Amino acid sequence: MKENCPPPDIANSAVHAGKTLFGKCEYVQDGDSFRLALAESGEVLRVRLYGIDAPEKGQPYAGQSRRLLEKLIVGRKVRAEVVEVDRYNRCVAHVYVRDVYVNIEMLKAGLAWHYSYHAKAATNAQLAHAADVAKQNGLGLWGESAPVSPRNYRCAHGTVHEKAVKKHTPSADSSPSGIKMKLGMILCIALVVGAVGLSYVTRESPPPEAELNTLRPWRCISGHAHKYKPRENKSHPREMNGLCAYVHDGDTLSFVSDGEGRELRVRLHGVDAPEKGQAFADAARLWLRSRAQGKQVRLLVNDTDQYGRYVARVYVGEVCLNEQILQQGLAVRYVKYCDPVADADLAAAETAARQARRGLWGDGDFIAPSEHRRRYGTVHDKR
Repeated sequence: MKENCPPPDIANSAVHAGKTLFGKCEYVQDGDSFRLALAESGEVLRVRLYGIDAPEKGQPYAGQSRRLLEKLIVGRKVRAEVVEVDRYNRCVAHVYVRDVYVNIEMLKAGLAWHYSYHAKAATNAQLAHAADVAKQNGLGLWGESAPVSPRNYRCAHGTVHEKAVKKHTPSADSSPSGIKMKLGMILCIALVVGAVGLSYVTRESPPPEAELNTLRPWRCISGHAHKYKPRENKSHPREMNGLCAYVHDGDTLSFVSDGEGRELRVRLHGVDAPEKGQAFADAARLWLRSRAQGKQVRLLVNDTDQYGRYVARVYVGEVCLNEQILQQGLAVRYVKYCDPVADADLAAAETAARQARRGLWGDGDFIAPSEHRRRYGTVHDKR
């Protein structure tokens, strides 16, 4: 499967089969898949381009294919004519930006194969012709001496994610004897888990810190904060370039680094944006999203926090978004982690916003996000 992790807030696509959808492309996963934010509802869907198959990660031209699709659709208004919804909850669609048929543009550039294995619509001949022309002219991947189709590549490398719909075939496990065997295994596991849980709750003393450190970092379980060790990562690069894939809130985003293609979580250094439920939380998120999402950004990484996030200054061109969001009065300076000298510009930006009573500084009842977390039991320290 091409995706490294499940994207946030993905809606159920099944209800959109056969419909024409309108929205904006938020993020391109690879040369034939992207996330679409619907114009009316704002829900986010995964879309798979019908009739084409782009190179898998690790194949030649995978990066070029993804970048071409980004150039064609990221941040733009998209029309998706959904043919079907595959078993991975993706809308398989003909995709258009104005009058540009995106599926065929990928084939014309030689940066995708015609996926004849699953293409059955009337446009199949049109797609096949575009692929043939690119092949005859040696464009893109067709310049390779012996190009391997993505489908064959997945088969050869044991990739279990078949990119289009396949009918479910009954297996031996669906027989009565197989079902009985599964039920027996489930019963055994339940008995073991129950015994372990009973021994755990009857302990006279709390579990040792070393055991708590193995727990996943849930914010709160039964009202108690579970601690875990900070991730030790001293090898992070000072400067990184790539794409801002998604903005989660006013100080956190997902970042895909150039060359590697892996998705990282990034926390804006020295900035503490309002928590969900606070005034200006949505305004901060939307402001950062309008400036960064879908755009090339540069990171100057200061640290890696205990949640595995890169803590960094984020730049679009020469504009430092950390400084700008403070200047807009949509976040407060995270004084606890600011250096008085190196981060003097952040202090000046916050002072200017406070004096002008911009944003949250104009709200006499506003409390700092750190205080909000302390009062209302949110144990996830955003740093």
